[in-house]
Amino acid sequence: MVRITVNTAKLLTLKITEKKEEIKQAWLNEIEKVGMPIEGHNFNVDFGVEDALIWQEGVQYVAPEVTEVEVRAIDNTFYSLPRNVYESIPVLQKAYYAQMLQKKWELQKQADNAATLEELEQINW
Repeated sequence: MVRITVNTAKLLTLKITEKKEEIKQAWLNEIEKVGMPIEGHNFNVDFGVEDALIWQEGVQYVAPEVTEVEVRAIDNTFYSLPRNVYESIPVLQKAYYAQMLQKKWELQKQADNAATLEELEQINW
C-alpha cells in the first residue's frame, strides 16, 4: 500500500508540473495569437508588454488633426479606429496583460494545491 501511495504522489507531482506548463502555454497563446479584444470593434490586438510600449510610443506621433487611426490587428489585418479609442489602447493593453497574468498565477496556484488527479483535471484556461 505504501508503494502505491508513493507512486501516486510522484504521478501527481509530475502531472502538476505538466498542468502548470499547459497553463503557461495557454497564457502565451493568449498573448501571441488570441490578443486583446477591442470593445465595440470586431478585432483583437497584441497586448504583450513590448506591444503596449510600442502603442504608447506611437500615440505621440499621430498628427493633432487626425481623427481616425489605422491599426494592425493581431491577425495582421488593418482597421480604422477613432483617435480617442486608439489613444486608450496602451492603458487597456497593460490592464489586460495584468488580468491575464493574474489568471495564469491563480490557475498555477490551483494546480499546486490540487490533492488529486481529478482536481487537477478540472483546472482549465
